Order: sequence, then C-alpha cells, then structure tokens
Amino acid sequence: MGEFAGLTDFLDAMTYWNAVQRMLASDGRFTTKAPLYELPHLDGRRLMIPRGPGSAENSEGYTDYSILDESDRYSLRISGRTRKDIRPDRPKSWFGHFDDAAKYFVGAHVAEITRMFHKPSTLPVVNLQ
Repeated sequence: MGEFAGLTDFLDAMTYWNAVQRMLASDGRFTTKAPLYELPHLDGRRLMIPRGPGSAENSEGYTDYSILDESDRYSLRISGRTRKDIRPDRPKSWFGHFDDAAKYFVGAHVAEITRMFHKPSTLPVVNLQ
C-alpha cells in the first residue's frame, strides 16, 4: 500500500483530543495526567504513537501502540510490559486502509479513554429524581 491516506486527519484528531485532555486536566476534571498520547510520528513504514504523561509506565506496566504498513494491509500493533511479562511487538488488529486503523485507535484508545477519565463537574443524582 505504501501510503498513509488520512494521516493529516489522524494528526488533527490527536491534536484535538490532546487539547481536550489538557483543558479537562487544567479544570481538575481529568483523573490522570494529560495528554494520554503525544503526537504520532512516522518511522519508515510504521507510525509510532508515543505514550504521554497520562499513559506513562506505572506499577501495572505500559503499552506502546503503532500502526504498521504491511504492504497489503495495516496492523495496529502493541508492545509493552505487564507486571510479570514483557509483551513483544505483536498485531492487535488488521485493517485494509490506514484511515480505518486510525479511526479505530482514536475512538477506542483516545476518545473512549478520555471519557473514562473525565470527571464531570455535576451529574444528576438518579436516586433523588
């Protein structure tokens, strides 16, 4: 395939979510450090997605992500360390197009995790209604 079609959109989405995470953190409404990921960069046929302060190594370990151009498909790859094991670079999922892999990563690993760490300022108490 040899091209990262949609890379600009992916970088824009990562920039947007980093800004959201930083804004929530500055308001005290983000329960971890921000951002979760730094801006990605190309390393040959691999797009590296570096961990940010919110995904730093801790007692549980760490996970690194990248998207690899494998000529006929793109793979979202993970590596890292858990409490007991070192996980080698291995594919987590495959996609026919880079933009599909990028959308999946932003949705599942950035936007959804941001929502999980978001501490809303007010929530209605259901028991009182």
